[in-house]
Amino acid sequence: MYTDESPLLDSLHGIVNILGPNSTGKEDKMFSIRRAMMLRQIIKRKYPHMEVNGIMSFDDAVLHALLLTPKFKQGLSSIEKIISTSRLSHRTKFDVSALPPEEQIQLHVDGRIFMSFLRSPKLPPALRERLAHGLFETYKKQRELMARTDTQRKELESDRSYCDWEDLSGELKESTRAQADDIPRKLRATGCFMLNDGAQEPRGEPLVQIKQFDEKDLLMLSEMEHERFNAERLQRQWRMGPRNGKQRTTPFLVPWRDLTQEWKDVDTVMVECVPGILEGAGWRIYRMQE
Repeated sequence: MYTDESPLLDSLHGIVNILGPNSTGKEDKMFSIRRAMMLRQIIKRKYPHMEVNGIMSFDDAVLHALLLTPKFKQGLSSIEKIISTSRLSHRTKFDVSALPPEEQIQLHVDGRIFMSFLRSPKLPPALRERLAHGLFETYKKQRELMARTDTQRKELESDRSYCDWEDLSGELKESTRAQADDIPRKLRATGCFMLNDGAQEPRGEPLVQIKQFDEKDLLMLSEMEHERFNAERLQRQWRMGPRNGKQRTTPFLVPWRDLTQEWKDVDTVMVECVPGILEGAGWRIYRMQE
């Protein structure tokens, strides 16, 4: 133990101020880099199986939320809590469905900001509403086709998800809006993007309009839609059980491979309709010409 400070001070040649994972202000452009390094070490320590050939796989939305949210309440400790309560034990990709429930996330970070990154990029409000309405009408038509007997049609009439848009509950409307929000992510997965009819095509980069998805893309997008549905329901504290909106139970919280073909077809219809719904709203889907 030193009784005189001078020998200790004489041995110091400098001070290293190590910044934490939170942003220190508008001039701090490196906080996401610091956080990425910390995040990698946390996952490598807790879930080493997620690193495959030196690469960890993240859904874009999860990565945006974890890296770009400016502040976690307890800094690194809060990030560790979110990671440790995520469902990653048997996964090789960190997607939205692996995150803990939204109520639990809010204990460690501003949930409003964190969730906004999960849903980025944002659609213009008017377009978001129009696409959501179109998706909902497509869903209703598909449910009508599925009701083949008088008993099924009678059950459908009492289904709280089968009504006019104006009469739909706020939660189910928001669920359909979230489905619309996911359209840009799905397009990116197929190498596509959306442009409105008034946009000028980039010069020197000819575009090919995509009026419908091919069979391979349709299968991939259908599975993505089911994963999105599972993630949304889990975030909102839904559980496995008979279809019951009031009790927040659904029999569809299962992997894509375990869905019945009838309900796989629902997911397929919900992504197959996207080009037509976008075109009706004045937007088209393009891919760069190879």
